[in-house]
Amino acid sequence: MFTLKQRHPAVLVTAGFFFVFLSQLTEPPYLYGLAGIGVVLALWRARQHYLKVLRRLRYVALAIVVLFAWQTPGIQVLPGLEALSPTYDGFRLAVSPLLRLLTVAAVVACLQEALSLDQWVSSLYLLAKPFALLGLPRERLAIRLRLVLEYVEESTLDWRDFLRGRGPSEVSVVTVSCQLMRASVLDLVLIVLICLVAFGLCVW
Repeated sequence: MFTLKQRHPAVLVTAGFFFVFLSQLTEPPYLYGLAGIGVVLALWRARQHYLKVLRRLRYVALAIVVLFAWQTPGIQVLPGLEALSPTYDGFRLAVSPLLRLLTVAAVVACLQEALSLDQWVSSLYLLAKPFALLGLPRERLAIRLRLVLEYVEESTLDWRDFLRGRGPSEVSVVTVSCQLMRASVLDLVLIVLICLVAFGLCVW
């Protein structure tokens, strides 16, 4: 019987990348439905992770609103401010990138909830196999991903400390071990099919 839990985690990661890719191609009104599905799924399956990701992206969302609302010509919201006023057209144009940002955050949260660190590493190790044919060390890439994921998951991590010069001051050598999962033929077929569908959407 086909079940998602029995598949290699790279299949889930590839499906998540495809969902993000699809959100970049989709325009309203279909984007509303796609973003709605992603948000509902994230709140249902990975609420804590989703809210955490949204908090980290709040300044990105604010930058999008400011960029579109104040840099897009159109009908002014506050005519008395003249050139300093945001525009209705700018707010309308900001909706699509904000929905895409919500969708990306939803995918990231769902993947964080579903995958362990070893599964993340196994996914990247498998998906980076084509780069190994070019002589690139995918082992180093996988290990660095694990170290980054461990670091960003620290509850005490605060980017303000780096601005104040309070980042980690000690450099230590750590030993990292990962348990890699073997991909079946069906896993590889599913990954290739998802990539082919994404490629088909690009050229369609």
